[in-house]
Amino acid sequence: MTAPAAIAPSAQRFVIAPALVPWCALAVLTALCLILKTEFPWLVNFPKEWTLPLASYINAVTNVAVAVIQPGFRALSALLDAPMRGARLVLAWLPWPAVMLAIAVLALKSSGERLAIFALATLAYILLAGYWPQSMNTLALVLLAVPISTVLGFLLGVLGYALPRWRPVLNGALDLMQTVPAFAYLIPLLLLFGFGPVVGLIASAIYATPPMVRNTMLGLDRVPAAISEAGLMSGCTRRQQFWQVEVPTALPQLLVGFNQTTMAALSMVIVAAIIGGFEDIGWEVLSSMRKAEFGQSILSGLVIALLAILIDRLTIGFAKAPETGPTRVMRWMTPRWLVLSLTIALALAVVIRLAAPDATLLPETGLRMQMGAVNQWLLGLVRDYAWFFNGVRNAVLYCLLLPMRVGISGSATPAMWGFSLPPWALAVYV
Repeated sequence: MTAPAAIAPSAQRFVIAPALVPWCALAVLTALCLILKTEFPWLVNFPKEWTLPLASYINAVTNVAVAVIQPGFRALSALLDAPMRGARLVLAWLPWPAVMLAIAVLALKSSGERLAIFALATLAYILLAGYWPQSMNTLALVLLAVPISTVLGFLLGVLGYALPRWRPVLNGALDLMQTVPAFAYLIPLLLLFGFGPVVGLIASAIYATPPMVRNTMLGLDRVPAAISEAGLMSGCTRRQQFWQVEVPTALPQLLVGFNQTTMAALSMVIVAAIIGGFEDIGWEVLSSMRKAEFGQSILSGLVIALLAILIDRLTIGFAKAPETGPTRVMRWMTPRWLVLSLTIALALAVVIRLAAPDATLLPETGLRMQMGAVNQWLLGLVRDYAWFFNGVRNAVLYCLLLPMRVGISGSATPAMWGFSLPPWALAVYV
């Protein structure tokens, strides 16, 4: 009786946990591949002859598909071109005092005096820098892209909320849309829609849709069960339950999604300028970078940064208003006063245009016209201190980047996939 009892613990030492079986098999397979790599090189280096010509297959399918569906997309492009031109013409027609007054009123309603002052300072900088027409064109693109993204994202979010079985598919598509580089949107859109501002509009709208989808599903999922039950007990139909109970409860999260959608659309301005090809602020940044104009690049880039901050604060202020409560200024800024203020701004625009129909009302020379001296100074600095900049570049290249490349290329092998190094191994590697 004692011998089997003494043998049993020692026999249990050789039992492999079920969770370790796949890892042991992987280790054995890796060892066999390394041992046999001299006789079978294809175990380590995949032969190029075995590579499938997937690019050729995709090109063949794409050529046929584009020829069939391109007319429909070109018609859609022509349909979107009309509101795009209309928005640009309206914003170009509005005098800058009226635009500044309207945006200042919205900022005052959103977050109070501080944001209104920041809005006036931002618009004054854009005006003095000489980028007012370009900024209005960019604003027209954002004003059209954001509603498209918001409506499409809301519909897809409601679909994912109503059909839980399809949510994994929708989440996978959203992950793909948010991980694919922004430049990857341009080539298929260029083939389908052609070249022009509408392509930039569609690219911005597609890129900005996923945040609204995710926030819609999140907001509807977070509706408390007590509120839903109260709606059912009140005798609401399914439509009333959704529009009058669930959507108002999820409205703060929906406004956060609207904020993120707006920021995503604005972040595509420079990328869309590559295929948009019209005079907006993204095109100015791209042109300045191509010409290596340091001063103009800073000025135009700062315009995008300030616009992004202003729009972000505006939208997030309206989103948080139900939670934080109205400020002292926002209490008297009732919807009636808001409509009256915007009407005054529109009346001011009409009066100015009637008084000076052909006047541009913009400064003759903006700050960007004075950036020639800054560009010359930068070129002289690079020329005089070329030895220093070359030394820094070579030091970073040979002492940091190349060692990291060699180390990572030698360590990131299939044998290491799924494993984490212990602290002592990391110390030895470093």
